[in-house]
Amino acid sequence: MRSSAAGHVDLARVAGVSKSGRHMGKAARLQVRHAARFCTLPALDLAALFGNIAHQIKLGTIEMWRWLITLHKWAALIIGLQVLAWVGGGLVMSAIPIQQVRGEHNIAEQTAELDLSGVMSPADAAASADITPTSVELRAWLGRTVYEFGRESGASLIVDAVSGEILSPIDADTARAVALADYAGEPEIDSVTFFAEATWESRRDMPTWRVDFSDGNGTRIYVSTATGEVVARRNDVWRFYDFFWMLHIMDYGDRSHFNHPLLILASLFALGMSLFGFVLLFPWLGRMIARRKRG
Repeated sequence: MRSSAAGHVDLARVAGVSKSGRHMGKAARLQVRHAARFCTLPALDLAALFGNIAHQIKLGTIEMWRWLITLHKWAALIIGLQVLAWVGGGLVMSAIPIQQVRGEHNIAEQTAELDLSGVMSPADAAASADITPTSVELRAWLGRTVYEFGRESGASLIVDAVSGEILSPIDADTARAVALADYAGEPEIDSVTFFAEATWESRRDMPTWRVDFSDGNGTRIYVSTATGEVVARRNDVWRFYDFFWMLHIMDYGDRSHFNHPLLILASLFALGMSLFGFVLLFPWLGRMIARRKRG
């Protein structure tokens, strides 16, 4: 009886333990499932998050490339106008002979010889003119032998090397004679005009006489009032050439400087736009090649 009771008790304990074990096992499995769900959900959220970020980056990249292409088109249009001016200016400057631009084909051959008979010394000529020269040059001028004296202050002047007479500044009739002696042929003179300062055409910082010829070429000769020399020759071809020269060097003032910041900046910008165009070209080529392969 004892053994039977004891056995009954033991079986009951075993059954209780077994039931308890089953309950504990079930609880453990539920905890594992909850833990698995807790660990899996964030992983799925992170994957979606990163996928969304990658998609947004892709869309942003596409929009950025579209914006850059639009920017490149407008910037290329602006700089393209200047590139067109450079090309057009280069064509004009290479097609027109520079001798024709300078009017050298209308310059008379100078055959006057220097006559030294009765010429006084430079010191005597300077003393007669009551000047202290910084430089001196002996030359022939309108059938005379003259000294051209440079001065530290003030304009140069010419003095007759024989009589010591001061010939500067020259008058309109003398300027007319100088221009006629310089021009080949015998064209008519329309007008003689005095300019106290440099003009956009002469670009000589000195008083000058402008002598206009009616030769069909719009020839204008500028004569210095101080030295009696021809300092500039202009004509219609020169004015046409000068317009494209202005566009070419981008100097819209006196049109004489070609190393100023505006030209350098425009050149760098054109170079950058060309290089950037090549960068934009590669993705387009890649898409074209991919389309052909799919086709």
